Amino acid sequence: MEGCPDNCHGHGECVRSSEGVGEWVCECAEDWEGTSCGVAVERRCSDGRDNDGDGLVDCSDTECCQDPACSPSPLCFTAADPLDILLRKQPPAVTASFFQRMQFLIEEDSVQSYAHKTAFNDRSVAR
Repeated sequence: MEGCPDNCHGHGECVRSSEGVGEWVCECAEDWEGTSCGVAVERRCSDGRDNDGDGLVDCSDTECCQDPACSPSPLCFTAADPLDILLRKQPPAVTASFFQRMQFLIEEDSVQSYAHKTAFNDRSVAR
């Protein structure tokens, strides 16, 4: 049917849209998504298999990062958006050094999480 390209690739059902009058859309099966249900999605995140055929197994696939089995995985670790961090803090003084203005990037619970704060300092190098 028009609106259901490639008959939903055999991975979904062509149904009348609730949003548009007379429109038909693909309603995809659990492991598929996209307008024509042609995109495989990793949903079984603890079976040790590459279910969607993208070469990434379980927690290596970002689609599994919302799964409780993958929450402790370092592959699913995300950093905060720098803008969110900036909005939580007082803005630095106009006369602040570059280091003082950028220090929010290396503080606890901030953007980076791998470097130690002690590796950075506010000494300027004069040449």
